[in-house]
Amino acid sequence: MSEEIVSKTEKVKKVFDLVKEIEQAKQETVKEFLIIGKNLDMILQEKLYIYYGDHIKNFEMFLKEIGMKHATAFNCIRIWRVFGSYKNLYDLPDYFRLVRLLPIVKDLNEDEKIKWIEKAKNLTPSDFEDEIRKTKGKISELECEHPDDQQEFYTRCKICQKWIKRDLGYFKKLIEKENKDVETKS
Repeated sequence: MSEEIVSKTEKVKKVFDLVKEIEQAKQETVKEFLIIGKNLDMILQEKLYIYYGDHIKNFEMFLKEIGMKHATAFNCIRIWRVFGSYKNLYDLPDYFRLVRLLPIVKDLNEDEKIKWIEKAKNLTPSDFEDEIRKTKGKISELECEHPDDQQEFYTRCKICQKWIKRDLGYFKKLIEKENKDVETKS
């Protein structure tokens, strides 16, 4: 019995150590995205990209040359511009939440930005998304009654895993075909 307790205690310690390591890695990731954003912003502002090679004529060509997607590059730049002056850069939420915050905080004063940073750091994913939804004038998931006439239907391809939006007629035809197949077998 005491071996079970030791084993459980070791596993509890192990999981907490692993989560701590994950949190540290998330902080380092944000730091790295800020560095990327700062450097890309400087390259863009000073048009340094033209000095990377004679064949590079614009920033888009430069991004392709260094293997960076346009959206990622500009998210990094915007994160740097909006959050780079934050006094405790190592205490920012993860990259994905910062990207979600960008349109929300762009015109806010520093105190309001800090409130949103705290929300991003402390709220659960669904609560954070609800706060963003409410700020944009939309209804939160908790308040929504999910009316049937406001539902969208999707199927997923087993081969490529893509989700495909379908209308109700698609499912009606599918059911009719299934019923015919059952009648034929009978």
